[in-house]
Amino acid sequence: MADYLQAYVNTFVEGVNQNHDVSLIKETQMAGGVNLSSRGGKTFTRPGFKELGVTIATGKFQGALRYHLSSGDRIVYVIDGVVYTLKLSDLSITNHGLQLKADSDMCFFCQADRYMVIQDDYNPTTWAEKNYPVILHEETLIDQSAEADNERVPKGTAMAYGHGRLFVVTAFIYESAVWTSNLGLVGFVAGDIIKAYKPTDVLLFTEETYLNEGGRLLLPEELGTIHSMIFQKNVMSGVGQGPLIIAAEFGMSAFSINAPRSTWKDIDLSVVMFSGADDVGSYANRAIINVNSEVMYRSVDGIRGMRRTATETQGGSLENEPLSADIRPLMELDGRDGQLLASMSTARSRVLLTSNWDGSVFKSLVSLDLAPLASMNQPSPAAFDGIWTGFDFQQVLSAIYNNTEKHFIFVEDNRLFYLDEDEIHDNLSTEIMCRAYTKEHIYGEPFRTKRVQYMELWLADVQGSLTITGYYNTDRFPFWSKFGSGVLTAGSDGYRRTQVRITPTDVDADDLGVLLDSGYGIQYCIQWTGHAKLLSARMVTTLDKTNKFTVIGCESESGASFTPTDDTVLLDDYSDYSVI
Repeated sequence: MADYLQAYVNTFVEGVNQNHDVSLIKETQMAGGVNLSSRGGKTFTRPGFKELGVTIATGKFQGALRYHLSSGDRIVYVIDGVVYTLKLSDLSITNHGLQLKADSDMCFFCQADRYMVIQDDYNPTTWAEKNYPVILHEETLIDQSAEADNERVPKGTAMAYGHGRLFVVTAFIYESAVWTSNLGLVGFVAGDIIKAYKPTDVLLFTEETYLNEGGRLLLPEELGTIHSMIFQKNVMSGVGQGPLIIAAEFGMSAFSINAPRSTWKDIDLSVVMFSGADDVGSYANRAIINVNSEVMYRSVDGIRGMRRTATETQGGSLENEPLSADIRPLMELDGRDGQLLASMSTARSRVLLTSNWDGSVFKSLVSLDLAPLASMNQPSPAAFDGIWTGFDFQQVLSAIYNNTEKHFIFVEDNRLFYLDEDEIHDNLSTEIMCRAYTKEHIYGEPFRTKRVQYMELWLADVQGSLTITGYYNTDRFPFWSKFGSGVLTAGSDGYRRTQVRITPTDVDADDLGVLLDSGYGIQYCIQWTGHAKLLSARMVTTLDKTNKFTVIGCESESGASFTPTDDTVLLDDYSDYSVI
């Protein structure tokens, strides 16, 4: 009688771990995940993306931001230099005309109290060549042309609003009644404080000229170019805000601008939080968000938390890892160009980050679940679901729609979608393809070869038609072998739970003639297209009679290359993570 060996999967609640060898990760972790969510403990098809039902202009997409007002959220976006406002309460769109540089790669957005300010990323040599920012109040353009040139919102790039003031990164400085030539994007200016009786004062910069404390604030040269600014939130203060965080290419600095402006020149206004490392800085402007009191951002080496990085750096720790160490290979796909245009959003305890830049769009989203098993008494650690695919992504952001905060996604051809937690398809009808990669199982017998027998899956919440395919991989072979494939159909009540057994079909051999269903360690991939929840899985093998030792000292093999068959495919090289 065959000696059966069994391995089980009950939950992947700890998410993806690609930082460790596939033989060393936990049973509750995945070696990779595609279009999955494990919220609640069991792994199921991610929620669907639903098209909003508005027509977005064609042309070069240059960015967007949520515009939050008491009358309801808007999304302000720019295409070919034309500024638009989408009012989410009635889905009406206002065209504000050509206002910014049409071929700019990206635009910068900032809400200052009730106003939205937009700049393009053009950084010319002279002040005259640069466009003034566009300022909106609801659906109306604010005209500052009557203000003195040096007293209106300056021409710049990244911006932030906090403690009643608007801050703008600008390469120029007003000196001797003129704006000087470009000095580099290494400094910023602070605007006037907002007044309850005159809120438009928040758009003025008169204090730059008539107070001794006026002028441009600089970062230490070692931090390099400023790419983004944000205020820490949920801090115990009168306005709930902390310091102004400046993110530059080689580190971060914090400015205590909550102090009275008249004291700025007399105090240690800024503190360098961390610097000098090529991996902790940031090129991203759209990928920096507040998550409770933490600031999460797309760093050069992945996703970082400002407080954690500062603690590890200043505490003398020899280890300084990003929050995204578990998905390091994914983070390494994006070079500087991809990082510049990366975006991040948070809603309903989930963070989404665009990833896998191909030169024009992002081929996937990274999903980080902040509360996979949260409860009042026992909060759980955040876990990566892996990547979500299905579209070519341009930008993610969050906004309130139908009284709920949702993730919004601009995709290729300037179509606008949102993540619907109750939707089981993409855009109402497209089935979603999912993959769950297990760890490598050695079945308690590290020195004996095993032969694949079958895989059993227990599934629930099967809705509609479900196509299931199994794959296995022995001893890290570069190609995966196909178990088999089949189709399930939900019952008359609209859903079903079921048990499925998948057995190998034709078995190939490698270039040495060794069967691919035999190995010391076996890894599995469970794939389904449609909506289902994976309750558990069992992978069964038998002990092989022979071991695959290579004898050193014998004549060399021919070295013939292996040609994959139709049932032997690459699954995990990231090349197929695009539109499904």
